[in-house]
Amino acid sequence: MPAAYRVYVLQNREEKFYIGLTDDIQRRVDQHNSGRLSRA
Repeated sequence: MPAAYRVYVLQNREEKFYIGLTDDIQRRVDQHNSGRLSRA
């Protein structure tokens, strides 16, 4: 069975939006909050 992915929208301190896709939303939010971003 394929993994379930979620589309998410985050707003940073400068009030800019970031749109992403993940299969683990809590891990991704934690990565954003810690400054660890992955780039494809």
